[in-house]
Amino acid sequence: MKTTLLTIAAIFATTIAFAQSPNFDKGMTKGLEMMKSAKSGEDFLATANFFERVATTEKTQWLPFYYSAYNLLVSGHFEQDQNKKDGIFDKALNLTLQAQAIQPTNSELEALAGYIKLMKVYVDPMNRYMDIQAAMGNLQKAKELDQNNPRAAFILAQNTFYTPEAYGGGKKLALPMLQDAMKKFENYKPAFAFAPDWGAERCKTLLDEAQK
Repeated sequence: MKTTLLTIAAIFATTIAFAQSPNFDKGMTKGLEMMKSAKSGEDFLATANFFERVATTEKTQWLPFYYSAYNLLVSGHFEQDQNKKDGIFDKALNLTLQAQAIQPTNSELEALAGYIKLMKVYVDPMNRYMDIQAAMGNLQKAKELDQNNPRAAFILAQNTFYTPEAYGGGKKLALPMLQDAMKKFENYKPAFAFAPDWGAERCKTLLDEAQK
């Protein structure tokens, strides 16, 4: 009940904020169109920069910060230089923290923060393996705030998929987690305009691989 009330409150607060910004819809629509057509690291970086500009004019909205951070995260996957990659993830995390200052109890933001922290661990796993606990903390909180959040379930499953069996991961252990995440994606319906709706395609790809 508490989780449900928190979710409803977050949605209500977001809806009210939308009504206060006549240019918000245009900016978000354009940014999401850019994100949908993005193919390269440069494309995702440009999308992240666009959302950041939206965020500077919509300071009470968490979504522009969220999407700027997410697109930075994706652009970081394309970067080959580890120092630059780390810097991209640092900026993405900072933007997520700014969004959390607006909505402190938001499952999507907790999931994204956990995802970014995991990516930072992967940049330097030998020296950062202890930091994985902080990432797991964010992801578990995301599930507590919304047990039906498919992205939280997917990120956890993906981490297990890529973790070596010797360290408690692998395809076999990831399979039921991916199946659960896929079911959540199939049942997911965005609760409001511009709500996060990514991850299903990648989840399906990993699920198919885990079933081989």
